[in-house]
Amino acid sequence: MTKAFWAFIGSLIALPAMGEPSFIQPIDCELGETCYIQNYVDRDPGPGFRDFACDRLTYDGHKGTDFAILGDVDINTYFRGLDVLAAADGVVLGVRNTMADKPHPSDRSQDVSGKECGNGVVIDHGDGWHTQYCHLKNQSVRVKQGQSVTAGDVLGQTGLSGLTSFRHLHFSVRKDGQIVDPFSADSDATCTDTPRQIWAEPVAHVPTGLIAIGVHDAVPDYEDLVALPRTPNHWAHPPAALVIWAMGYGSDPADRVALILTGPDGAVFDTAIPLDKAQSRYFRAYGKKRPAGGWPSGTYTGTATIERNGQVMAQDTLRFTLP
Repeated sequence: MTKAFWAFIGSLIALPAMGEPSFIQPIDCELGETCYIQNYVDRDPGPGFRDFACDRLTYDGHKGTDFAILGDVDINTYFRGLDVLAAADGVVLGVRNTMADKPHPSDRSQDVSGKECGNGVVIDHGDGWHTQYCHLKNQSVRVKQGQSVTAGDVLGQTGLSGLTSFRHLHFSVRKDGQIVDPFSADSDATCTDTPRQIWAEPVAHVPTGLIAIGVHDAVPDYEDLVALPRTPNHWAHPPAALVIWAMGYGSDPADRVALILTGPDGAVFDTAIPLDKAQSRYFRAYGKKRPAGGWPSGTYTGTATIERNGQVMAQDTLRFTLP
């Protein structure tokens, strides 16, 4: 930025008072209901990775907090995107608003070098504090460079732009150019310390959970679930099979996913699938072919449960009717 630009910014607004800001949640959703945290800041300085709680819900070199959409939001909200909010008062330093919404391929054949953030916004909060908001929806950014914003102002909506394979907001905090973890703001803090959060309201660490569950007539394709983690729960004709699937995040080698389906005549199946490795996102499915006499008409209930060392970590249920 040029000196003239900084002079222009100063003429627009008095930046916040010196000192550490306090940040509101930068996305309009309820954690655990319509959104969840997929990744925290990587606190391991070496080639390994760990989040502030000594868990593995991050990856090597991750520099922000990823807020993702849960699969049971209504379809219009999912594609419209959740509102991305200014986390504190400040001045917009820069925006990008023209990148397409499309998942970045795993082979990285799509070059986004220098634009990994996708569509986004950077805000200056004064005293060297900046926040950045990434992967916003194409043409959704509604603020301009040099504009003053207040905490809670809508900046745009979540999208699928830049270096990402799923719809989410990547939110990062910097002080004098250095990454700050809003869940544990002291750079020398260890995961045995009580973390000093700089959120306006404390946010609990959630190590694992369910993104979505669904029912299908075959094992679904993982890429389809990533694009839109839901399937129809109604059929015009009885399906050839009933498959319950669960998409989760933050798995641990000690975890297992229990999948249960009951129907009008009782249990259809009840199985538990071990998760033998740590994964950022995953899905498991189990099903049964249509019996010779057909499926009994009536209401069916599917349940997915994540268990860790005998403890229930997350559970969700769906119901559907067969003719």
